[in-house]
Amino acid sequence: MKQDITLIVFAALALLAGCERADVDNVGGIESRKGQTFTAGFEKVDTRTYVDSNLRLYWNADDRLSIFATTYNQQSSFAGQTGDTEGPFEPVGSIHIGNTVLNNYAVYPYNSATSLTGDERIKLILPSVQPYAPNTFGVGANTMVAVTDGINDYFLPFRNVCGYLVVKLYGDATVKAVTFEGNNGEKIAGAATVTASHAAAPTIVMSEEATTTITIDCGEGIQLGRTAETATEFWFVIPPTTFSNGFTIKAVGEGVMQMKKSTTASRTIQRNVVNTMPALEAVFDSQLVEFEDAKFKAYCVSKFDKDGDGEISYPEALLITRVSIGSKGIESLKGIEAFTNLEELICPGNPLKSIDISHNTALKALACYDNQLTSLDVTHNTALTDLRCFKNKLINLDVSHNAALTKMWCDQNQLTSLDISHNMTLSDFRCNQNQLTSLDVSHNTELTVLWCQENQLTSLDVSNNTELRTLYCFLNQLITLDISNNPRCTAKRIY
Repeated sequence: MKQDITLIVFAALALLAGCERADVDNVGGIESRKGQTFTAGFEKVDTRTYVDSNLRLYWNADDRLSIFATTYNQQSSFAGQTGDTEGPFEPVGSIHIGNTVLNNYAVYPYNSATSLTGDERIKLILPSVQPYAPNTFGVGANTMVAVTDGINDYFLPFRNVCGYLVVKLYGDATVKAVTFEGNNGEKIAGAATVTASHAAAPTIVMSEEATTTITIDCGEGIQLGRTAETATEFWFVIPPTTFSNGFTIKAVGEGVMQMKKSTTASRTIQRNVVNTMPALEAVFDSQLVEFEDAKFKAYCVSKFDKDGDGEISYPEALLITRVSIGSKGIESLKGIEAFTNLEELICPGNPLKSIDISHNTALKALACYDNQLTSLDVTHNTALTDLRCFKNKLINLDVSHNAALTKMWCDQNQLTSLDISHNMTLSDFRCNQNQLTSLDVSHNTELTVLWCQENQLTSLDVSNNTELRTLYCFLNQLITLDISNNPRCTAKRIY
């Protein structure tokens, strides 16, 4: 779904100081027949606070919806032409029957992860990366929901879920990406729950797993307007949020150039309201990553300093996907948070007492064993598949958010409890030499390797772990252990 807004619409708004507001409720209609083609079109848009009505809504040729005539997420694709204001939406794939619902629901854009709960709340994902589009939000960035008046009403009036912040930049520069982030760690992208009902504004609650940044991807780059009057607009689609300590805007230019602007004033983004910021001059510099440990900085410079200036800039940090530093006596990894595309971090045998990887949400493999860590927060690293944190001083370890984990080695810590019930893909789990008194592996049916020796376990039920090949659980307080359901387990030591 595309929104086209001519520059003249905002000419008057640009004259106003601060953030100006305008309602932009996008209302669409869908006539539904179960298992058949849907017809979609837009009703007249309310532009009562605009200086004119040059706001046009139209579909793109490949727009897709999630439609819930039952609890099943039926994908439907627009079969018309780009620029049409109405046209057919045809089901994609087979038609499936789910549980009955009280109303028909629809969500734009389609996402296979979107779902409808038993109490008819919508679980969806707000994109953390939104494509650039001139003078509007990008395709797929704007989330809308619609609810009918009962199951036999097939007209779906779409309403916006989020609000909008328009950042206007000008100067002699090309921009590759612009990022928005609240200064108080507000959750603004990722998993969320929407409550919607017919003829009412939807509300949204972000989940604990949600992330704190939104980036507008400008592809090969966008040349900025040269003056404040011709400033280039970047539209951020943001859930209703109060940024109590203000927010920060970062823009990445060509080479190693970056711009950063911050405000500490509280700002509230309201649903269905456009906030247009005054034009900012984009003055780019080679902003550098701040390191605390000289040895860590020296390692990064030797590996990743592309321009040879003896420093690491933020654009250079964005290119880093793997860090393997070995045992170098490094005491702090401050600066690692700038490597936001980091997928693998290996840092064994160092005197590290803490690691902040909350910004490294792309991280898939973390090997931080044989350090002095007393705590480790991996709740933001939801892509993590391989975690090796043995030989530390960990007392607690929360992996309930790491549903993708397949390997986890946490031996030789001080763990007294560990919940791995959410890690259903876990196949290699080792927790030797801790202080565990109980261990529930009933949900971990993919386990092939289980080492839990030298703990204080009094019981262990492996009846559901029929894929086990290796089981070492000696030096506990087990009296009996039934492994009759584990015929493939050939490597074992159980007492």
